[in-house]
Amino acid sequence: VISNYAKGRTPPGVNTWQFNFRFDKNRDKLAKDSIDLLVNSGLNFDRMASADGIDATDFAELLTTSGLVLNESTRWISFDGCYDFGYLLKILTDECLPSTLQEFTELLSIFFPVVYDIKLVLNCIKGYAGSLQDESLQLDVRRYGAPHQAGSDSLLTGNTFFRLLDYYKVRPEDTYQYSGHLYRLSPHSSDHNRISPDSTDSCDSTSITNGNDYY
Repeated sequence: VISNYAKGRTPPGVNTWQFNFRFDKNRDKLAKDSIDLLVNSGLNFDRMASADGIDATDFAELLTTSGLVLNESTRWISFDGCYDFGYLLKILTDECLPSTLQEFTELLSIFFPVVYDIKLVLNCIKGYAGSLQDESLQLDVRRYGAPHQAGSDSLLTGNTFFRLLDYYKVRPEDTYQYSGHLYRLSPHSSDHNRISPDSTDSCDSTSITNGNDYY
């Protein structure tokens, strides 16, 4: 989580937090390739399986009462974030995800009224989008910390979002056309990455924000 962006700039001092949920790679369902990638990036799964790992239910309760969700003045920024928001919606509601795209989108708009997906924005602007690392390098955005660590990726996502708005001359008042639309759930996603063709996303006209401040 990146706290309190103002005009595209993070505040001085500590402004980014990484939350590691409780997870036991010896007992819980997993994708081995993903686990190997995270281990190579420095994630300590032994600590996550212990009391150091955060219980997802406890986190969901605190997030619900924090004012960050269910709040139209809070803006969330993601990069290829449909799975991230799917997971958040699952723990926030403590229910299975909706079975249709329309129901999922409606639920997303309740908990996350304003959300941007950088990969979708870039697809709309230039017709394609690479990885977060590739796009940040093209925009000359510096990474702090190790790749594939949530804190580092979160900070890079936020900084890349504001850099692309400046680079492509996107006015703040024009960003709302991208709000609520997630890559892979949009007809403007590339064909091989699209999950459903039924979305009503539009390109006509990644983190969180509070008022004019992004997270």
